[in-house]
Amino acid sequence: PPSGMSTAEWGQLNHRLDIATSAYSGPWSVDTIPVMRGILDALDDDSIREVTIQKPSQEAGSESVLVWLKRVAAEDPGPAMWVFADEGTAKKFCETRIQPAFRACPALAGLIDEAHFNQDEIRLKNGFSLIMTWASSVAKTASVPVRYLITDEICKPAYSKTQGEGGVIRRIKQRTSKFPNYKFVKLSSVNVDGDNMAREMARTDAAFDFNVPCPHCNHEQPM
Repeated sequence: PPSGMSTAEWGQLNHRLDIATSAYSGPWSVDTIPVMRGILDALDDDSIREVTIQKPSQEAGSESVLVWLKRVAAEDPGPAMWVFADEGTAKKFCETRIQPAFRACPALAGLIDEAHFNQDEIRLKNGFSLIMTWASSVAKTASVPVRYLITDEICKPAYSKTQGEGGVIRRIKQRTSKFPNYKFVKLSSVNVDGDNMAREMARTDAAFDFNVPCPHCNHEQPM
């Protein structure tokens, strides 16, 4: 049954960082990346359908989204898709980040369907499934309806191409049309004005900045 915990609380018990992909190894805690607390709260909010994350490079955005995805895999399973900019990135991220994270998670390790646990897909015995794909693959991104949709590094050129069903992000979002309770996550590091991230941020109903104090004058500065 669902634990009733937030992703931030659940992650502290069920997610560990690996020195191979992080600055340190050990239990994950949102307190080390406080910028992500509000984002995780938005992902947990059932009234919010889409979350757009504009972040600095190497700011643990994908790691935090992975923690949230693991929680819903354990407590609210459904079909999911994680879209990357290219095939190589999709397969490498799955092999080095997603698969080890699922195997090391006490709440998920015993649910793994070994026949469907590879660079292309992950299935659990509780009905959760995850497809890894990339923006330029029309066939893979049009293959199945999904409840949980993540588009990573949407400022990369592969997301800017116009294809048969319209823009890439619009085409990918159509995969959620059968789920009124879908969640669509868009994230990328900051790029130039006029790119996909700027357009997606302009479409949001509400936008929030994370501010940090200047070490010299203590004035709050947006990240």
